[in-house]
Amino acid sequence: MLTKIQPIGITSGRGVGSTTTQTSDVGFGHLLSGLLDQAVTQQTLADNLSKQLALGEIDDVAAVMIAAEKASQSWQLLQQVRNKLLEAFQEIMRMQV
Repeated sequence: MLTKIQPIGITSGRGVGSTTTQTSDVGFGHLLSGLLDQAVTQQTLADNLSKQLALGEIDDVAAVMIAAEKASQSWQLLQQVRNKLLEAFQEIMRMQV
């Protein structure tokens, strides 16, 4: 089974797997909002797949584990971006004017 790995980024309206490559016209707030929306979408998908596995509707454990790991990685990425933003803000606040 060959699985194509999709990069994490802002998804367009065409589907979960497609990402936009034009970041020059996208504001930083929109970028963060898109990352948050994607993390929520991946978490919802992972929850639905694990529920289906528990109910016996599907039997593909690998797909459930991959979806759960994608969701986990998305949340970790979001946390690291938040941490870096907080560090940058604190560094700016320490600057003398």
